[in-house]
Amino acid sequence: MKVLVIGGGGREHALAWKLAQSAKVQAVYVAPGNGGTALDRRLENVPVTDIPALRAWAKKMKIALTVVGPEGPLAAGVVDEFRAHGLRVFGPTQAAAQLESSKAFSKAFMRRHRIPTAEYETFSDPTAAHAYVDRKGAPIVVKADGLAAGKGVIVAMSTQEAHEAIDFMLLDNKLGVTHNEGGARVVIEEFLQGEEASFIVLCDGKNVTVPVTLEAMGSRDKSGREIADAGHDKPRWGIGLADITPEVRDQLQAPSNLHGAVIQQVQPGSPADTAGLQSGDVIVEVDRKPVQSAADVKKALGSVPKGQDVLVLVWSNGGNTFRVLHPAETNQSDSGM
Repeated sequence: MKVLVIGGGGREHALAWKLAQSAKVQAVYVAPGNGGTALDRRLENVPVTDIPALRAWAKKMKIALTVVGPEGPLAAGVVDEFRAHGLRVFGPTQAAAQLESSKAFSKAFMRRHRIPTAEYETFSDPTAAHAYVDRKGAPIVVKADGLAAGKGVIVAMSTQEAHEAIDFMLLDNKLGVTHNEGGARVVIEEFLQGEEASFIVLCDGKNVTVPVTLEAMGSRDKSGREIADAGHDKPRWGIGLADITPEVRDQLQAPSNLHGAVIQQVQPGSPADTAGLQSGDVIVEVDRKPVQSAADVKKALGSVPKGQDVLVLVWSNGGNTFRVLHPAETNQSDSGM
């Protein structure tokens, strides 16, 4: 089959390089690609970035699968455009991509769904934003609402830095932020200090799984403040220096730290079965609540409103994975749970 990778960075080169190794793939195109992909004989650059034009090209070339790398095309709705014309594409829709393209949207989403996040407020008025900083003090974090190529976050260790960041983002846009609909906005949030771990997962709309080894699961980006302390520029996120976080890795690997309810038996058609669980799996959390026994699992399921999806964290085959129990099955019992 023919595969198209959208993007022009190193990430897209890596995706295309790996896809080209599949025996099922006869050709891999990269749009627009870069100098590195141009030198790879297994890849072919396509100098097209306009989404409708790229969709038309993919249709003409009978592209079987498109993989989208950068945030920009996702935020612009490339997945929606391809799907509307019957093309298979891997990536979030424009609506889902707002979690990446809009910090204001993602913060409101976390607050609405009770996902722990730093205290924050969103501003489009510079005067109100400055007043908020004066009231909260420093250190404080100022984030531009929009795509900023990794330069849209300022960790201000003084109120002066915070005020300058607000002006950069709301008045003259010196950071080159691509503003979302409604104009320039900033998210100002409390400063949190500690370990930061990122988990890369795949989701099919029902289940979430971690497609990497435990060694890779502990990777993280060094914070802007760490890099600033090393004498480099002003503190900004998105530097991209990865290493292993032993605190996370060791907790995932150590059996002594694993507490949960072991699934003894899975009945066909039961909630556990339809969620893809197997005998021997260990349920660690139900709806973000830690569990240690079958009784804990049933109690947690019983407290979930009927008809609401239930996210279950499971230790399976030596790694953590997320599964979703379906609404109609939420309050049913399972002999193996």
